[in-house]
Amino acid sequence: MRASISGDPEPRFTLLGPVRAWRGEESLPTGSPFQRALLVALLLREGRTATAAELIDCLWGDEPPASALPGVRTYASRLRKVLGPDILVSRSGGYAVGALPEDAVDVWTAQHLAEEAERARVAGDPDGARNALDRALALWDGEALAGVPGPYAEAQRARLEEWRLQLLESRLDIDLERGRHAEAVSELTALTAAHPLRERLRELLMLALYRSGRQAEALAVYADTRRLLQDELGVDPRPGLSDLQQRIVGKTTLAVHVAHRARSAFPDGQLYVDLQGTGPRPVEPKTVLGSFLRALGTADSAIPDSLEERSALYRSLLRGRRVLVLLDNA
Repeated sequence: MRASISGDPEPRFTLLGPVRAWRGEESLPTGSPFQRALLVALLLREGRTATAAELIDCLWGDEPPASALPGVRTYASRLRKVLGPDILVSRSGGYAVGALPEDAVDVWTAQHLAEEAERARVAGDPDGARNALDRALALWDGEALAGVPGPYAEAQRARLEEWRLQLLESRLDIDLERGRHAEAVSELTALTAAHPLRERLRELLMLALYRSGRQAEALAVYADTRRLLQDELGVDPRPGLSDLQQRIVGKTTLAVHVAHRARSAFPDGQLYVDLQGTGPRPVEPKTVLGSFLRALGTADSAIPDSLEERSALYRSLLRGRRVLVLLDNA
C-alpha cells in the first residue's frame, strides 16, 4: 500500500452506502452534500480527470446556478485540505483523484471480488465463487451514495443497485446449483416482493420452488408474473421465464399424454406416481410399492412391511399382465 507524502495512512472511502472517508481509524469530514457529490464523481472516475464543466454537469445538470464554477472550486479546495494535495490533484483545468491502493474504495473492492467470483465459477469452484460474491455483497450498507444530490449521483445510484441485484442473482443461482433450494425460497420470496418486475428473480424463485417439490407454487409464480407484466407494462414474460414454465408443466403433461395414447396396448391397467425426485424429500420406494399394491387390489392387511417383500409381491402380481407404469418426477 502506497504511503502518502506526509507519512500518514492513505484515506479510505465508502460509497456503497453513506459516503464516508477515513484515514486509519480517524473519520474524515466529507462536507456538504454537494461537496460529497464532487468527491463521488472523482472517485468513480478511478483517476481519470474531470473538467470543471463536467463536474458542474455532474452536480447540477442542465440548469446550474450562477455560482456553479466557484462552487466547484470551493468544494475541491476543501476536499484537498482534508485529503491532502497528493490525493485530490489539479490537472489540465480539471481535477482527479491521485493514485490510491486497490482497496481504498469499497466499489473498487467489490469489482475485484466480482471478478474473482467469475474466475472461480469458470474454474468449477462454486464454493469459491459464492464466498467472493458474499464478501462483495457485504460491502453494501444500505442505499449506495445515500443522500448525495445531482444527476450523476442519481444515475450511479441506479447503476450500483442494478449491479448489486445482479451479484445477488449470481449468488442465488450458485445456491440452487448446490442444492440449497429450500433456503433460497425464503430469500427469493422477499426479493420478488421488493422487486416485483424483476423477471430473473422470479425465474429463480420458480426454480427453487420446483426443486423443493412445490410445483404448483412454482407455476403460480409464473401466472402472477405474467399477469403483473401485462397489467404494468403490457408485455409477456421473457423467453427464459416462459421456457421454465413449459419445462415444469410440459414434462408431466407430455408423459401423461403419451400414457393415455398408449392405453390400448396395456389392457390390464396403468399405474402412476409422482416420485418428487427434484424435491427435498423424494418418495421412498417402500411407499411407492405400497400404493401400487393397493391399486392392484391388495388389501392393506396383506401388504408386507419390508421393501423386499413388497417388491416380490409387486412382481408376482404383474407377472403375465400388461400394465403401464408411469414414474413422474424421477
